[in-house]
Amino acid sequence: MMNNFYNGFADELIKEAKYPISRFLTHRAGSGAMDAVGHAAAGTALGPAAAVGGLEVALQSLRRGIGGRALHGRLVRGGKGLMGHEKKKLAETLGVSVPEVEKIIARYAAKHRGGKTHPVSRALSTKYNPIAIPRRILDTRAMAGRAAAGGKGMTKREREIVKVLRGEKTQAGRIKALKTIGVASSGLALGGALAS
Repeated sequence: MMNNFYNGFADELIKEAKYPISRFLTHRAGSGAMDAVGHAAAGTALGPAAAVGGLEVALQSLRRGIGGRALHGRLVRGGKGLMGHEKKKLAETLGVSVPEVEKIIARYAAKHRGGKTHPVSRALSTKYNPIAIPRRILDTRAMAGRAAAGGKGMTKREREIVKVLRGEKTQAGRIKALKTIGVASSGLALGGALAS
């Protein structure tokens, strides 16, 4: 069932990488639809809360809050508990490969060592909870889509996470450039010494 759910969203207008379906389903307007998707993926009946619009809006905010805290907690722990699709979407958001995003996450964790890991949010969104999996798939795709759309609709925590991860990417690029310059300078100096 979960493979079918994921495959159904695999080509979600990926051409522009803005994931409008995921953004809609994680937006207030799509909260009722998200509830239906989650219950359908888990094979359970819709609860009475699905029919109450006001409650669903509040639940949507709560879900996104839990998702953001859980993502931050997993990043602080060096990516422990992140699923493969989450790493792929983070890599897509930052414009790097998955191995590179793993290095960025490791640097993020080193800088935030001892920070909050939000164990309750991580437990509520664990990959062992069948209702949490589709939510995590949608949240990560939606965050990548919102980042590609200039950050519109992102929560404060999502913006902070993306900003810090992009900072780590930029810093890594500077270090790599300095190393390249250092190697080139050494090569020029060696060449000059040999020529003389």
